[in-house]
Amino acid sequence: AEVGPVTFKTDIACPAPSTFAVSNVKSDRADLSWTPGYASAWKVYYKLETDSDYRVKDVTEQDVTTEGTTVTYTLTGLVASTESEENNYSVYVVENCGNGDGVSESTATLTFTTLEECATPSDITFSNIGHYTAKVDWTGDSDEFTVSYRVAEQVDGLVEEFNNSKL
Repeated sequence: AEVGPVTFKTDIACPAPSTFAVSNVKSDRADLSWTPGYASAWKVYYKLETDSDYRVKDVTEQDVTTEGTTVTYTLTGLVASTESEENNYSVYVVENCGNGDGVSESTATLTFTTLEECATPSDITFSNIGHYTAKVDWTGDSDEFTVSYRVAEQVDGLVEEFNNSKL
Protein backbone atom coordinates (compact mmCIF):
# COMPACT_ATOMS: atom_id res chain seq x y z
CA ALA A 1 0.00 0.00 0.00
CA GLU A 2 1.21 3.42 -0.84
CA VAL A 3 1.50 6.02 1.85
CA GLY A 4 0.60 9.50 0.60
CA PRO A 5 2.84 12.48 0.89
CA VAL A 6 4.10 13.12 4.38
CA THR A 7 4.77 16.66 5.45
CA PHE A 8 7.03 17.51 8.36
CA LYS A 9 9.09 20.40 9.57
CA THR A 10 12.58 20.10 11.00
CA ASP A 11 14.01 22.31 13.68
CA ILE A 12 16.46 25.00 12.71
CA ALA A 13 19.93 23.51 13.15
CA CYS A 14 21.15 26.50 15.14
CA PRO A 15 18.36 28.81 16.35
CA ALA A 16 19.16 32.41 17.24
CA PRO A 17 18.97 33.60 20.85
CA SER A 18 15.73 35.41 21.70
CA THR A 19 14.57 38.10 24.14
CA PHE A 20 17.91 39.93 23.86
CA ALA A 21 18.24 42.91 26.24
CA VAL A 22 20.82 45.32 27.65
CA SER A 23 20.62 46.46 31.28
CA ASN A 24 22.65 47.75 34.22
CA VAL A 25 24.83 49.95 32.00
CA LYS A 26 27.78 51.50 33.85
CA SER A 27 30.82 53.50 32.71
CA ASP A 28 32.87 50.42 31.78
CA ARG A 29 30.37 47.54 31.51
CA ALA A 30 26.84 46.47 30.65
CA ASP A 31 24.76 43.36 31.31
CA LEU A 32 23.51 41.50 28.24
CA SER A 33 20.77 38.89 28.64
CA TRP A 34 19.06 36.50 26.26
CA THR A 35 17.24 33.21 26.04
CA PRO A 36 19.50 30.69 24.29
CA GLY A 37 18.40 28.29 21.57
CA TYR A 38 20.24 24.95 21.82
CA ALA A 39 23.83 26.02 22.30
CA SER A 40 25.88 26.73 25.39
CA ALA A 41 28.37 28.98 23.60
CA TRP A 42 27.84 32.36 21.99
CA LYS A 43 29.63 35.16 20.19
CA VAL A 44 28.99 38.71 21.41
CA TYR A 45 29.66 41.34 18.74
CA TYR A 46 30.03 44.91 19.97
CA LYS A 47 31.47 48.21 18.81
CA LEU A 48 31.56 51.88 19.54
CA GLU A 49 29.24 53.77 17.21
CA THR A 50 32.30 55.56 15.79
CA ASP A 51 34.18 52.31 15.00
CA SER A 52 33.79 50.58 11.67
CA ASP A 53 34.48 47.01 12.86
CA TYR A 54 32.84 44.92 15.54
CA ARG A 55 34.88 43.29 18.28
CA VAL A 56 34.00 39.70 19.20
CA LYS A 57 33.92 38.01 22.60
CA ASP A 58 33.55 34.24 22.75
CA VAL A 59 31.22 33.43 25.64
CA THR A 60 30.62 30.02 27.23
CA GLU A 61 28.44 28.69 30.05
CA GLN A 62 31.24 29.50 32.49
CA ASP A 63 31.02 33.20 31.55
CA VAL A 64 27.29 33.67 32.16
CA THR A 65 24.84 33.48 35.02
CA THR A 66 21.58 31.64 34.45
CA GLU A 67 18.19 32.44 35.93
CA GLY A 68 15.38 30.28 34.63
CA THR A 69 15.83 30.15 30.86
CA THR A 70 17.69 33.48 30.64
CA VAL A 71 21.47 33.84 30.59
CA THR A 72 23.26 37.07 31.51
CA TYR A 73 26.74 38.08 30.46
CA THR A 74 28.56 41.17 31.69
CA LEU A 75 30.35 42.87 28.81
CA THR A 76 33.40 44.63 30.29
CA GLY A 77 36.20 46.85 29.04
CA LEU A 78 33.90 49.54 27.64
CA VAL A 79 34.89 53.20 27.31
CA ALA A 80 33.14 55.62 29.65
CA SER A 81 31.24 58.58 28.29
CA THR A 82 32.53 62.00 29.24
CA GLU A 83 30.84 65.32 29.87
CA SER A 84 31.59 66.34 26.28
CA GLU A 85 31.18 63.00 24.48
CA GLU A 86 28.71 60.15 24.79
CA ASN A 87 30.05 56.70 23.95
CA ASN A 88 27.30 54.80 22.17
CA TYR A 89 27.70 51.06 21.61
CA SER A 90 25.99 48.62 19.25
CA VAL A 91 25.77 44.97 20.30
CA TYR A 92 24.28 41.69 19.09
CA VAL A 93 24.67 37.97 19.89
CA VAL A 94 24.82 34.76 17.85
CA GLU A 95 24.79 31.17 19.07
CA ASN A 96 27.93 29.17 18.39
CA CYS A 97 26.43 25.72 17.81
CA GLY A 98 29.60 23.91 16.72
CA ASN A 99 29.45 20.31 15.45
CA GLY A 100 29.07 21.49 11.87
CA ASP A 101 25.94 23.50 12.65
CA GLY A 102 27.92 26.75 12.59
CA VAL A 103 26.42 29.88 14.08
CA SER A 104 22.85 31.11 14.27
CA GLU A 105 21.36 34.22 12.80
CA SER A 106 22.00 37.22 15.00
CA THR A 107 19.73 38.79 17.55
CA ALA A 108 18.50 42.29 16.84
CA THR A 109 21.26 44.87 17.22
CA LEU A 110 20.74 46.94 20.36
CA THR A 111 22.39 50.23 21.28
CA PHE A 112 23.30 51.72 24.63
CA THR A 113 25.37 54.60 26.03
CA THR A 114 27.95 54.11 28.77
CA LEU A 115 27.79 56.39 31.79
CA GLU A 116 30.42 58.88 32.82
CA GLU A 117 33.00 57.73 35.34
CA CYS A 118 31.97 58.93 38.75
CA ALA A 119 28.92 60.66 37.34
CA THR A 120 26.75 62.68 39.69
CA PRO A 121 24.08 60.43 41.24
CA SER A 122 20.57 60.88 39.88
CA ASP A 123 17.02 59.83 40.72
CA ILE A 124 17.59 60.46 44.44
CA THR A 125 14.56 59.42 46.48
CA PHE A 126 13.79 59.35 50.19
CA SER A 127 11.34 56.90 51.76
CA ASN A 128 10.48 55.32 55.10
CA ILE A 129 11.27 58.61 56.81
CA GLY A 130 11.15 58.35 60.59
CA HIS A 131 12.40 60.42 63.51
CA TYR A 132 15.88 58.91 63.35
CA THR A 133 16.00 57.00 60.07
CA ALA A 134 15.32 57.39 56.36
CA LYS A 135 15.93 55.22 53.34
CA VAL A 136 17.85 56.94 50.52
CA ASP A 137 18.03 55.45 47.01
CA TRP A 138 19.78 56.76 43.91
CA THR A 139 21.09 55.76 40.52
CA GLY A 140 24.84 55.96 40.13
CA ASP A 141 27.77 54.30 38.47
CA SER A 142 30.17 53.74 41.30
CA ASP A 143 30.33 50.89 43.79
CA GLU A 144 31.81 53.37 46.26
CA PHE A 145 30.01 56.32 47.77
CA THR A 146 29.89 58.77 50.64
CA VAL A 147 26.66 60.16 52.05
CA SER A 148 26.75 63.34 54.12
CA TYR A 149 23.82 64.91 55.92
CA ARG A 150 22.94 67.42 58.60
CA VAL A 151 19.86 68.69 60.39
CA ALA A 152 18.03 71.04 58.00
CA GLU A 153 17.90 73.99 60.41
CA GLN A 154 21.57 73.66 61.25
CA VAL A 155 23.70 76.10 59.26
CA ASP A 156 27.08 74.66 60.20
CA GLY A 157 28.27 71.24 61.16
CA LEU A 158 27.92 67.80 59.80
CA VAL A 159 25.81 65.37 61.76
CA GLU A 160 27.13 62.24 60.09
CA GLU A 161 29.14 61.11 57.12
CA PHE A 162 29.38 57.50 56.03
CA ASN A 163 30.45 55.50 53.02
CA ASN A 164 29.88 52.00 51.71
CA SER A 165 32.51 50.56 54.03
CA LYS A 166 30.21 51.33 56.99
CA LEU A 167 27.19 49.49 55.58
